[in-house]
Amino acid sequence: MNTKPTHYAAALLLAVTLSGCSVGGGSTSALAPVVAEATPSAAPTPTEIPGDTNGDGKLSEREKEILAKNAPRDFTLTDGTVVSVDPQAPLPAEVVDELFAQLLPFADKLRTSPADGRSPGNIADMRDQVDALSDSLGKGLVVIFKTQSNDGSGNIALWACMASGIRISPVQALADGDVLNAEVQTWAETRGYEVIRVH
Repeated sequence: MNTKPTHYAAALLLAVTLSGCSVGGGSTSALAPVVAEATPSAAPTPTEIPGDTNGDGKLSEREKEILAKNAPRDFTLTDGTVVSVDPQAPLPAEVVDELFAQLLPFADKLRTSPADGRSPGNIADMRDQVDALSDSLGKGLVVIFKTQSNDGSGNIALWACMASGIRISPVQALADGDVLNAEVQTWAETRGYEVIRVH
């Protein structure tokens, strides 16, 4: 009995079966596990430091001074009431009234004493008071007040001003108080000063 054809057919079938199951060069990727690409992690956002104006991540001594100066603080009125004041915002009405009351006696000397109202002593006293109030508030103050001057022919009424931290008047004295007030307001707005008109 001749079994060669049968053996040949069986061998061929086995070869076909094995070739269908074998892992060839073109099928490696299909059988390999899929690995997701790693997403780069975002860099952490630096924590912002209040008062760090140059962004170097730390506070210099100067930046600490500015931060302390601009921080809200309590201001005590004459009647003992404590009012919170933000140096970066307009002063509360009750604080403005308090400043008016405290500065009025000094302004009165400059207004009602023709002979020596504008004496260096009276001006210095008022300037010291303006500076002290400014320091306690952490805010610049410019005060408008009425005074007198002598032009040689007699005393004339003038409106003048003085600002905290400045030895000379920021705006020249004028006879028209409204004009002076407008000029002072413009000067103060560009510098963060509060205007107090004492009359």
